[in-house]
Amino acid sequence: MANDAPAPGTCKTYPAIPAVPSRPSYFTTEVDEGWNAGANSVKQLSGDVFLAFTQPQVRGAAMGFVTSRDTPDYYERITHGFMFTSDAIGRPTWAIMESGRLLTNPAVYAPTSVFRIERANGVVSYLLDGSLIMISQTESVGQVMAGCSLYSSGDAVESQEQP
Repeated sequence: MANDAPAPGTCKTYPAIPAVPSRPSYFTTEVDEGWNAGANSVKQLSGDVFLAFTQPQVRGAAMGFVTSRDTPDYYERITHGFMFTSDAIGRPTWAIMESGRLLTNPAVYAPTSVFRIERANGVVSYLLDGSLIMISQTESVGQVMAGCSLYSSGDAVESQEQP
């Protein structure tokens, strides 16, 4: 019978076990970059519609009208929308984008700015704080929904209910 216990009155030496220092628990955060996230609104609407929102500063976000729920991370699917980034000195910027093509140069905005995309009789208008920026040359017809694509961890869009 194998028994590791020493016989009474005798000693046994056990080999040393190296100590392992304790290590407190910790968290790491890794930024996930690349156009790999997005979302769509639940509602699909036709006819005259609008989308109004404010935009926090981001590394990259695109927001606007989409016609399909497929590939929400693919910003080129946004038929009429805004692209948001930050410039070289860290200021938030916007540009009008249609189907992945920027139609305006990036411009700085305030976090309280209200962006609005309106479709009336197929004509799409872009507004910033109530002022008309541009009327699209590309018609929009059929059902659309709000869609966004996000570039980096922590990027977000904020929709806004308006009359």
